[in-house]
Amino acid sequence: MVFFCQKAFRKFTGNWTFVIVTDRTDLDDQIYKTFNACGLIKEECQAGSAAELKQLLSEDRRFVFTLIHKFRAEQGETYPELSDRNDVIVITDEAHRSQYATLALNMRSGLPNAGFMAFTGTPLLNKQQDDEKTRDVFGDYVSVYNFADAVDDGATLPLYYENRVPEVNLNRDDLGDEIAGIIDNADLTDESEAKLEREFSRAYHIITRDDRLETIAADIVEHFMGREPFSSGVRGKAMVVSIDKATAIKMYDKVQVAWHNKLAAMKAEALNASEAQQCYLKDDIAYMQETDMAVVVSGGGQGDYEAMEKRGLDYQTHRERFVREDLDNKFKDEKDDLRIVFVCAMWLTGYDAPCVSTLYLDKPLKSHTLMQTIARANRVYPGKVSGQIVDYINIFGALQDALGVYGGGVNEDEAEYKLGTAAEDKAVLLDEAKKAIVEAKVFLNGLKIDLDAIQKADSSNFDKQNIIQQAIDLLMVPANLEKFTGHVRRINRIFKALLPDKGAIEFLADRALLNFLLKAILDGMGVFIDDDDILHIVRTQVDELLDDAITTIEIKSNLPNPINIAEIDFDALSEMIARTTKPSRADAERLKRIIELRIQPMIDKNSTRIDFQQRFDEIVVKYNLGAHSAEEFFEQLKLFVEELDEEERRHIKEGLEEPELTIFDLLCQGVTLSDKERDIVKNLAKALLGELEGNLVIDWRKKQRTKARVQKTIDDILQSLPDSYDDKQWQSVCDNVYLHIYDKYQGAGDSVYS
Repeated sequence: MVFFCQKAFRKFTGNWTFVIVTDRTDLDDQIYKTFNACGLIKEECQAGSAAELKQLLSEDRRFVFTLIHKFRAEQGETYPELSDRNDVIVITDEAHRSQYATLALNMRSGLPNAGFMAFTGTPLLNKQQDDEKTRDVFGDYVSVYNFADAVDDGATLPLYYENRVPEVNLNRDDLGDEIAGIIDNADLTDESEAKLEREFSRAYHIITRDDRLETIAADIVEHFMGREPFSSGVRGKAMVVSIDKATAIKMYDKVQVAWHNKLAAMKAEALNASEAQQCYLKDDIAYMQETDMAVVVSGGGQGDYEAMEKRGLDYQTHRERFVREDLDNKFKDEKDDLRIVFVCAMWLTGYDAPCVSTLYLDKPLKSHTLMQTIARANRVYPGKVSGQIVDYINIFGALQDALGVYGGGVNEDEAEYKLGTAAEDKAVLLDEAKKAIVEAKVFLNGLKIDLDAIQKADSSNFDKQNIIQQAIDLLMVPANLEKFTGHVRRINRIFKALLPDKGAIEFLADRALLNFLLKAILDGMGVFIDDDDILHIVRTQVDELLDDAITTIEIKSNLPNPINIAEIDFDALSEMIARTTKPSRADAERLKRIIELRIQPMIDKNSTRIDFQQRFDEIVVKYNLGAHSAEEFFEQLKLFVEELDEEERRHIKEGLEEPELTIFDLLCQGVTLSDKERDIVKNLAKALLGELEGNLVIDWRKKQRTKARVQKTIDDILQSLPDSYDDKQWQSVCDNVYLHIYDKYQGAGDSVYS
């Protein structure tokens, strides 16, 4: 952002103001300090309130820093205009969900003529879940720097994925029917029943079972103590990610027990160990005795404390420690004994502790949330060569999908991103919103409820309250309430999809009033989402059913070896797609991306392979023009991959090493050779590289003498080329070989092949 702003000031004249917007105080402070450290901040320009923000914008500042929460307005009110300047550029850091809702709408209302751009590592892309928001709101990508790029550049480290999912063995097949029966027999509200169905559908009660967690806890202890230290001798720290607060605390308790058991076993082993073994065990015992662990969960209201206490969990102690101690910096400090933390949501995004090398995942995650989470382990640290993801919840499929989107830029599902699409979609949504509001008003008018009259009624006396109460009384009739609830929910769904489009402003007041009426009705009827007593009974009954149904739980990996995540796009995904029987457009796009990433390194090593790139481009162009279906395109790409496989094995068939094959191919370009002459050229290719080895010293390309020596060696060796080469062809291949050596061989053994 600093570089971008500075370049904008340098390249374009104008009185620009950049408003840097984030959604977290710590991020706001971090970015402000970065700009300040670079010498760009000349005076205080962090807005503490909407009024201060308006003041800063009126004072012709170069930079203004603020939180998106400063654009808050009362429900149903239109946010006031802060500035009508057209030379204000709003830069959003981390374009997450807060940038697509009401606050974002208010920001655009307050700055109607501003331009908007975003920086994010995880744009929202999933079209089927209405998450194709980033491009809708901010436009097309200006620049993309993905997961694989960061690993290639050394900005982050490779991540290795290890599948260690506990296998739960059941002794009955009717588990789903039994759980459904328990829910049907309970006296639950529709909301509570829906909540339980969602809870059971994500296998919550199996994930959080004590015997399963105990199995994982013991495995975590064994795995943690069995890891290799960094090359500097430091042992990396670890994060354990659980499904919720309660499970994070339970996992902490169970790891404490497993840790104690492991320590006791090691002490017993040391009594009868050899001297060499005792030395090894002594270090591990000391390390375990020193190791500190902590639970890091967010604070809640009194209800959180009471709910945890009912489950026998000591939530208060962990929260008090979090408030009392600086766990954030203790965990970042490699020398501090705090080495394992147990989390569920906190620290999964926006928190960097480079000495963390291992992430134990026992929480279902996907898409951008999964990518942000695994990034906790890939930060660069002295002596650290990679991070490790240990999966207990089987997120491998979600990881593949996420890497397909964020790791290599492949669109998720069948999402199409085209200029103009966003505006067309918004126009449809605006029409739907208008229609939904009109239909809701028609329904209310049929009950003699006038929404406009309620809006206009005088609130200084009791007129407005009386009209609202009459409306509530009419809507409490069960038949009316059911229809009214349907209208409100439909409007809310459309409104959420429409945000932050300015077109939503005209519906703010009506939507706010409709939601107010529904809430007042439900509160008056004593209807609440959670009926704790009944839900507790149902959960207990399901737990008892699972006790009877589950026989054993054991750790089993669905993959033979840890997988380098940075390589999934090329190998693991390729193998998976090769087995695809009914390819969709998403499958074809993913395979296309894999080929793109594979071709370039092949051409870098051997420029004569450029025809593969040209043929691939032709296949893609024909598909984009509609000449082939997605299935036909996929099959063509599969055949093309087979050709690439054969090309990568060709050096073996020719009896050459990869570098020798490249020289051979360069020598054969544009010349027809007999089999005997081909053998002569092969031998010359081998001899040439062998002769050049002593001339390719450090920085040989910077000295005229060494360059001339390399050129002379090439010319001398290639004097022995067969008679099929005329003088012009001989000079051409000599030049091509020299250019290849110059481009690909840096010297002292360093080359594109090393």
